[in-house]
Amino acid sequence: LQHIYITNSLIFSMVEKPTLTIGHKQYLWLLDWVTLGDDITMTTVALIEYADATGDVLTVYDEIRRARKSDFINNFWKALANNPEQLRRTWDQLKIVMGPGSIDPLTKEMIYIAVSVANSCSYCIHSHTVAARAKGMSTDQHSELLAVIGMASHTNGLVTAMQVATDTEFMVE
Repeated sequence: LQHIYITNSLIFSMVEKPTLTIGHKQYLWLLDWVTLGDDITMTTVALIEYADATGDVLTVYDEIRRARKSDFINNFWKALANNPEQLRRTWDQLKIVMGPGSIDPLTKEMIYIAVSVANSCSYCIHSHTVAARAKGMSTDQHSELLAVIGMASHTNGLVTAMQVATDTEFMVE
């Protein structure tokens, strides 16, 4: 279901997440608009730019830049920077979970994509698809991943709708 709101020559198109389509550039106070391709998404918090970062936030930003060998700080980290403790905790945990382990880096990114699809997190789907491609995911692998995600969603929905009892052979002990 889509709702369209027109006010002061602005067209708001509300689907699952707030989006805004405007015919000309406009600045709105107390709101932070982020351009994502042709879409403009309204964040609910200010994005802390690298130039405005201080203290612990700047320290984490510098760690991110070094770890990723890039000056780019993405909007997720900029949004988390409103809470420096949460920014630090999330960055530290991400380094552990996505770092070296018994699961290879590409598989971890593909799992992240699948969970992001299940959680309807468009930002995460896009960012982890880019990361998976950088780690070697081919177009064929991406297509197969999407097929597996779609099949799992379909069969999960059927099992949930029918309330099928789990076979004792499948119970994890």
